[in-house]
Amino acid sequence: MRYRWIAAASKLVGDRKSPRSIAAEFDLYTLPEGGKANGYTGDDLELELSRQVDQRIPGICVGASQAVGGHVSDQALERDIVWLMKTFVARSPMTLARQEAAVVDTMAKHRGTIERMLERVQSDELRAEILGFQDPRMPKVAARAGLAVAMSADILRKEGWLEGDVHLVRDVDVKPYLRGIGTEEFVTFEDPVVEWKDDSGFGLIASFSLSPSVLVLIVERGAEVRVENYESVSLHHTLAPLSTRSNLICQTEPTGHLYEWAKKLRPSVANR
Repeated sequence: MRYRWIAAASKLVGDRKSPRSIAAEFDLYTLPEGGKANGYTGDDLELELSRQVDQRIPGICVGASQAVGGHVSDQALERDIVWLMKTFVARSPMTLARQEAAVVDTMAKHRGTIERMLERVQSDELRAEILGFQDPRMPKVAARAGLAVAMSADILRKEGWLEGDVHLVRDVDVKPYLRGIGTEEFVTFEDPVVEWKDDSGFGLIASFSLSPSVLVLIVERGAEVRVENYESVSLHHTLAPLSTRSNLICQTEPTGHLYEWAKKLRPSVANR
């Protein structure tokens, strides 16, 4: 389902389109020929994403749909949801692009040091390792190596990234708010996980449309979240991505009185 913001009507309009007819990026996770990241080569990483992530999504969605709304007390389900959110952030084209750019910048910053090391090194094995930093494949390989790490739930749990209490919000409980912006369900964007700065009043960390009927909130441990918080975040989560050009449904800057009103209300999205 594709959603587009229609400024004249100040609402979202949905129609069914295949992903390739809207936007597609081929070989996004493919390692360059001769490149190797954490043991993956070629399209190994894409296949592993399919096995470890894509095939687990239906089970996680079913578990969430059967759980009671509000704070999730099932630790296994909570762990699965947070892990899924982390992998979505890690596999995002924007995340990979930022990581590649960071590698390029780092290599440029330390180019002089790398060249001096090459002049002094005596071992062929060490020379080959240092030359790897100047390899044009390095940015893409390094970024996909980070994605390979992100698939390991144990490592990510230790990092503390996106950690907090998990809450589930049902579409049926916030229908008036969704209908107010022209939709009956939670909308999923190109980058489905929205990370928030802590100015929500109750420690909101991130929100995620797990399915059209379930919105996930991660809040600070032990924070008190009231019904009105669910309603407000549901609205902001759906409208916040419309303020950028970085998602599939919004190719031009949206306008309209509802958008302007939402812009004033919504928390600032954290830059990652």
